Amino acid sequence: MNGLSRLTHAAAGTVLRRLAVAPLTCGAALIGWADAVDPHGAERRQRLANKREAETVDFTFSREAHGFGLTYTMTVGRFADGRIAEVFLDCHKLASPATDDALEVAHLISLALQHGMPVSALVHAVARFEDGRPCTLIGRVADLLAEFEGAARPAVGFYPFVPEPHSGTG
Repeated sequence: MNGLSRLTHAAAGTVLRRLAVAPLTCGAALIGWADAVDPHGAERRQRLANKREAETVDFTFSREAHGFGLTYTMTVGRFADGRIAEVFLDCHKLASPATDDALEVAHLISLALQHGMPVSALVHAVARFEDGRPCTLIGRVADLLAEFEGAARPAVGFYPFVPEPHSGTG
């Protein structure tokens, strides 16, 4: 692991420890996860298999009630036991701050999942409007992950994704 990766994982551990402590008033779902976090910051990240299946869905997100928003593509990978392990997000509006936000959201959610945070804790930790809609992209993604976790197929535009084999050239 290079220096940058160690720094990234160390920073993620700090963020995850803060998430485990700060939002406990939002719901009891985080209490069990908070107890599992090593107070000394020891890395407990679960590694994924090199080859794994993935599922992909397109969705839109808008902070406004009208529902017209940006379109995103989300790919979800799982651990061998079926639990959600990683998220990849791509915004269809290229070279925009929304694309950068999507990458950051996916990276942090993936690290949280690989450090043992359950999807239900993410769902309960996000800010929501009075009507229950998530206020942020991370909330929308958490809700979609809960659908992936709770049903064989999410209700929105689901299609299986099979990665193309890499030839190893080029």
